[in-house]
Amino acid sequence: MPELSSPTDPEVIKLTTGLITYLRTLVSRSPQQQTRDALTPNPHAWLYSYQAFIQPPSDDGTLLAVEHLPVTGPPPMPPELDDWTERSWDDPKEPEPMLDDIGEAGAIPAGVKAAFRRWAHTWRTWADAEQQADSTRECYNKLEELRRQATQLADTHELVLGLGLLTAPITDNPTIYRHLLTVDVTIDLDPETDAIRVELPTQTHLTREDLDFLSNIGPFRSERASAQYFDSALEDLDPFSDQVAAWLDRWRRNCWNGPLEGKPALWAPADKETSQPSLRLAPALVLRKRDTGGQLAFYDRILAFLRQPHAAAPIGLAQLVLALGPDDRVRWLRETTGTDRQIAGTDPLLPLADLRWEFKALYAESRAGSRKRSV
Repeated sequence: MPELSSPTDPEVIKLTTGLITYLRTLVSRSPQQQTRDALTPNPHAWLYSYQAFIQPPSDDGTLLAVEHLPVTGPPPMPPELDDWTERSWDDPKEPEPMLDDIGEAGAIPAGVKAAFRRWAHTWRTWADAEQQADSTRECYNKLEELRRQATQLADTHELVLGLGLLTAPITDNPTIYRHLLTVDVTIDLDPETDAIRVELPTQTHLTREDLDFLSNIGPFRSERASAQYFDSALEDLDPFSDQVAAWLDRWRRNCWNGPLEGKPALWAPADKETSQPSLRLAPALVLRKRDTGGQLAFYDRILAFLRQPHAAAPIGLAQLVLALGPDDRVRWLRETTGTDRQIAGTDPLLPLADLRWEFKALYAESRAGSRKRSV
């Protein structure tokens, strides 16, 4: 291997670019398999449960955000009730506390009754708030689990937002259960508030996948689907805009030869076991293994990153083409990110956590640079 150099050295950029180009060529020559069901075997989250958390289009690319709501306990019992009950009513889903729960009404002093009624009103307010918060926590936990899985499988899987769910039973073939459109997304935690966010890339570009998995399906009109409109109409569209529903409706009318229930604005998915083909918006976050197309797009993004002016080769690539020792890798991280970072563990090729952190820092820097150049 060549000796140590600088992250921005043209020779280093040439070597790392060559490596990615070689890997891309290998993938492009591998046989492609059509995946007609991209949901059942993969972790996913239907977004019809998240409509309350959808954010308006913004420069930071936040698609939806769910705040972190810690569990709170019930209001404390007033001292007047100490001798009347040992219950605490910790579960907000249990029946509302009643006077009968602490004794016969005639035997309870008026002051105790008044204290109990005041506390019961406070408890009811707490219980209502906790039950409402539980639905938010359920949404939060689902996204957090998907984020964790996406981080663990980042080398082989991709996280996408799918739009336009085609559900179509095909005779003597697996049922089609896949989105026509996708866009890459990330799930991040806010370090200050623990809010969880689903974020779109800086330049949102919806990708068509109908031509990838419908080419051998009888009702699919590939010649009509190849019309320029179906590509050009997707440029710079917000995923949840009315134009996406309009694109899906036009696809339904022009590209499918046969009955196809059209509800392009409906967020709820159709049942996979349905006997009637349907097309719905049915947005979902899907963590799936990269197929050939996904891998090529992944390598293309890396190549575009390396071809930027003043690009710096990430340590994750550089250590594959250079002879770097432990101290060299620490120095490399310092030069590429501008910060000192203690490397976790003793992995000779640097732990994955450090690689992901470095690439995220580099990506944020390059994104900021591109914004400045576009002003």
